[in-house]
Amino acid sequence: MAEYAPAAIRGLYDLIKAGLPSAEMSGVVGDTAHTYGYHRCRNVVPGGDYSRQHRLDQQGDGWAASALDVKLPPDQMRAVTARLISAAKAGDPRLRALREFGGTTDGVRTHGFDLSNGRESVGEWDDSHLWHVHLSVYRAYANDAAALAPIAGVMIGGAGTQPSPVPKPAADPADPAGWPLPSGHYFGLITGPAECHGGINAAERAWVQRIQQRLQVLGYAPKTPGWADGTFEGPTKDAVAAWQRAKYAQQTSRYGEIWSDDWARLFA
Repeated sequence: MAEYAPAAIRGLYDLIKAGLPSAEMSGVVGDTAHTYGYHRCRNVVPGGDYSRQHRLDQQGDGWAASALDVKLPPDQMRAVTARLISAAKAGDPRLRALREFGGTTDGVRTHGFDLSNGRESVGEWDDSHLWHVHLSVYRAYANDAAALAPIAGVMIGGAGTQPSPVPKPAADPADPAGWPLPSGHYFGLITGPAECHGGINAAERAWVQRIQQRLQVLGYAPKTPGWADGTFEGPTKDAVAAWQRAKYAQQTSRYGEIWSDDWARLFA
């Protein structure tokens, strides 16, 4: 099979173009000069490439390129990059499928953000990112149009695009008032929908790790060093479900997920 540009990524561009008519497609699949990164498929880049290391980059079609470049006029470059930076810092769930992006907020220096670790960078990307915004999406979502579409809303801006609240530290985790997520959100698999928080962004991982550590203390998770890693995957889901079935089977219908009532019981 040959390397290809997924329809979901091309669809993301179409949504951006609809909201920003001056936008121009600058590419999905990189040429042979691209020897690393998300513009090339997983099956082409070296095994040690950074775009293959995250759990979500080890999933999805190995032949799908997983990046998008969008050329914009200077004023829109600054505005769109600023919107992305603001949303990334706020932990906006609409960016859950986005690994990293780069652009410019001043037209002089590049401005990037890696959502996998919360690292913001200024002046580290090459100067082509002064005229186009680069988006790298986790490879697991390269063919997931529903996960990618909200990114366009952040870039376009306007009414109804404010980010959801960022999880705030609770003074006492046993206090239900300390529930750190917005109403209707929960902790669950890292590959879950936008309202599910599984450690895909750095801001979520301390909370997932707290859940994992509590399950270890209660005897429902292995005490293996490193098990409580802040990512909510199959073993964490199984541990949560085992605790729920043993202690609160009559109160639970969403086994393997932590909602506000589960949070209160877990830390009681």
